[in-house]
Amino acid sequence: PATVTNDTTTNYTVDISDDRSGINNDTISVTLNNEGTTLLNGATLSDGNVSYDGTTLTVSGQTYTEGQVNATVNVDDNATNSQQFTSNFTVDTTAPTVNSFNITNTDPSNTQDVSVELVTDEDLNGTTVSVSGAESATLDLGDFSEAENSGTFTYTATYAGSNDGDYTVTLDSATDAAGNDGANSENDTVTVDTVSPAVDNPTPATVTNDTTTNYTVDISD
Repeated sequence: PATVTNDTTTNYTVDISDDRSGINNDTISVTLNNEGTTLLNGATLSDGNVSYDGTTLTVSGQTYTEGQVNATVNVDDNATNSQQFTSNFTVDTTAPTVNSFNITNTDPSNTQDVSVELVTDEDLNGTTVSVSGAESATLDLGDFSEAENSGTFTYTATYAGSNDGDYTVTLDSATDAAGNDGANSENDTVTVDTVSPAVDNPTPATVTNDTTTNYTVDISD
């Protein structure tokens, strides 16, 4: 994997080539360390977990724990030129924690726009939020702005509504760089109402000779 994965049994691969004298397969060796544990120490093609097809070196049969994996590959060409290649990747099997998820309308009598806020404990690589109720839409990570404070990540987006009614947002996905999804269908609802109450049918309408008459009026919304 290039940088991060949630697959604890992933294969490690790297391309090896030499356009002149060619690769000396007998010199290929691989060392793998995973969070302080040596999984392979100079393993060669004869060890069973290391293979080379003339283009790609593959290391298989490993089970990694969460954390960083460091790989070192040594190889010579047939002219005895040596090359050492090092790389690393991270195994991450922990999904982001969703600390809060809500929808608000700060001025429900004057605007139909709604604000969505998502707070997590991890930097997100992707998110999907569905809007339903008064309108239907989908928000993705590109619709959100991000702010980080001491390991807490806050994502905010504004959905420009055009109707009154109940707006419900549902968190469909919240994935990190490894593909772990912390969403659990969290949802929230806000009511948008930009129409003033109606007041009419006053009684008495204009004039009366009843000095103790009741005054009535219809109010609706």
